[in-house]
Amino acid sequence: MGKDMLAIIADRNLFKIAVVDYFGRGAVVGRNDIGNFINLAAVSSQSEGNRNRLYEVDEGTGSVRTDLADPSKVKLGTPTHNIIYPAMLQDLVKGLFVVGNGDQTKTALDNLSYRAMSLAESLEERRHEDDGDNHTSRITGFIDIGAHPHFSISVLRRLRFPRGLTAQFTSERLSYEYDDIDPGYGFWIQTYRGSGKPLPVYEEEPLLVPLYGSGEEILARYRETLDNENLVSIAVKEITPKGEVKISVYNKYAKVEPVVVS
Repeated sequence: MGKDMLAIIADRNLFKIAVVDYFGRGAVVGRNDIGNFINLAAVSSQSEGNRNRLYEVDEGTGSVRTDLADPSKVKLGTPTHNIIYPAMLQDLVKGLFVVGNGDQTKTALDNLSYRAMSLAESLEERRHEDDGDNHTSRITGFIDIGAHPHFSISVLRRLRFPRGLTAQFTSERLSYEYDDIDPGYGFWIQTYRGSGKPLPVYEEEPLLVPLYGSGEEILARYRETLDNENLVSIAVKEITPKGEVKISVYNKYAKVEPVVVS
């Protein structure tokens, strides 16, 4: 397939994502046209509670975590384990980079770093999210920038044809492996395919999407393209072949610091 056709398909796919009113969470692994590796994470939300979040960068560790934008809006006792999590983690020594929509990113990186296994194997102990009727899929992307770079995407989603009382806890395990990806492109995976009650699970394969320009330029394009009332945050991590990292973030909502009463 020619480069021009790849570009057309990638651009159409990004538009296809944009016209969906609610994609939930999204993740991308790929390379930009400069040849650097790219991790991208995006959050959209329909409810005030889930919109109350942002991405925060830890420059020391190269991690990106979600956090509450305004902690005062959270009622005491409200579960936040599916809202606050490490969205991007890395092992710079081994050249491993993980992106995802939940705390499975830590499980994955720990196993990938210390047990030399595949992304699918690293997540064998995990299931889809325990978030009521939605049963949100856990989506995870992985890049190994070593001597033989490769890319992986894992999807843990609720069994589509449930049988019995335990079916809600049973996950389908989908794995996508890429020996390499052409510069300028990546693969996008998301959790939902629109609005609904319960939210309809995204069931397609990862989509080829464009990754043109620097991390900042990619962030600007995805922010412009995906921007609607539900978009909350986007983070882009650009990684050189030598392991140098630059992170760009867009947050719709600013951090509200707690008021200290003396």
